[in-house]
Amino acid sequence: MNLLSRLAASEQLIELYTNTKKEPTAVNRLKKLLRQPIKYLYQNAIKVGLGNADRPVRTFWGQNLLLPISDENAVLIYYCGSLGFGESAFTRFLIENTSKNDVFYDIGANYGYYSSLASTLGAEVHSFEPNPSVLPYTRKNVSYLNEIALADKSGVLAFSDISASKKSGMSTLFPDILTEEHRRTQKIITVPVTTLDEYIQYHHPPTIIKMDVENAECLVLEGGKKLFSLYAPVLAMEIYTSTNQVAQERTQKALSLLKGFGYSKDETEPKSDMYIFRKGK
Repeated sequence: MNLLSRLAASEQLIELYTNTKKEPTAVNRLKKLLRQPIKYLYQNAIKVGLGNADRPVRTFWGQNLLLPISDENAVLIYYCGSLGFGESAFTRFLIENTSKNDVFYDIGANYGYYSSLASTLGAEVHSFEPNPSVLPYTRKNVSYLNEIALADKSGVLAFSDISASKKSGMSTLFPDILTEEHRRTQKIITVPVTTLDEYIQYHHPPTIIKMDVENAECLVLEGGKKLFSLYAPVLAMEIYTSTNQVAQERTQKALSLLKGFGYSKDETEPKSDMYIFRKGK
């Protein structure tokens, strides 16, 4: 079975575990239990504080990732081997467009899902993740990890780690985007930062970039003007949407920077949480 077929099989599980059909809760829970009884019982034991949440989890492409299955970002990988439907289009894009000739930058790597997939596809992978709460896992899951954030300057910046709320992927450089609940559980720390333009002075420039940085896209782009002008990598970027006016302004600044670099959204790609941008499109 090829990777696209394996992804399709994984998506059938996602349909069940996200209850896409809106079945009654009791019916859906029973189906989950019958489909993967050991996994279901173990994960529910973790919810009530029993057992070790750290588990080797097999992805749809066959790689094991060390994950805390108590974290919302890891649960679907645990059950289905992949992320949710919102990530499926970009996962397909990587499978169809990544080869041993590519250099993949995973900016906001979290636990290393996309880094691991790109490495399996043969790319040279550079992962960037500053959150100390997830780094013990990411170190096990990726081969070339930069324990640093990317921004518009080098130095250190304040970082809001919300791993305590079991949603590590929403940790951010901008705490004003957090909900009240997440602000109560956040841990404010400082993390080292550098710029893309400084990084490529000593490393191969990317051909493909995945950027998921919770509204800090404008900072990363500001620090990568030379890279985007000279090398024109394909960019997959999550566009942060919010009713928060300041967050909206940061998003618009990111889109304006991309337009200034000569980039536009590739409308031929399927709708996804990750939008594909190309130079000259």
